[in-house]
Amino acid sequence: MIDLELIKIIDIKEVSAKGGSIKKFINSNDNEFKGFGELYISSVENGIIKAWKYHNEMTLNLIVVSGAVKFVFYNGKEFKEIQTASNVPKRIVVPPRIWYGFKGEKDKSSDILSLTNLIFNEEEIERRNFEEISYDW
Repeated sequence: MIDLELIKIIDIKEVSAKGGSIKKFINSNDNEFKGFGELYISSVENGIIKAWKYHNEMTLNLIVVSGAVKFVFYNGKEFKEIQTASNVPKRIVVPPRIWYGFKGEKDKSSDILSLTNLIFNEEEIERRNFEEISYDW
């Protein structure tokens, strides 16, 4: 069983710049950077739950870039809940072999930026129906 304490929550660095700011999400020198596979954005509507997924090898870096999202992680024994929003952005680093799901919490919809160390492979991911892992969202 994977320890849920291995999930890292990292503050996003914001740098002031003329006419606006720059938010630095990740660079290749970060300890949690495990390589680049792909980058994509998932949307979730307010009140909608997308659960459950499990990656056997992939490490995820998740950042809410618009709206607010509640993430739930499960290792087969216990749950860990992390809420984050675009106005206080955090990078959540999720190692392989942890079940996860998420729920849109604000606005019409929320967007989650996902940076993974591997290119998506249907053979590498496992899914369960929402009801198969009992959690009070």
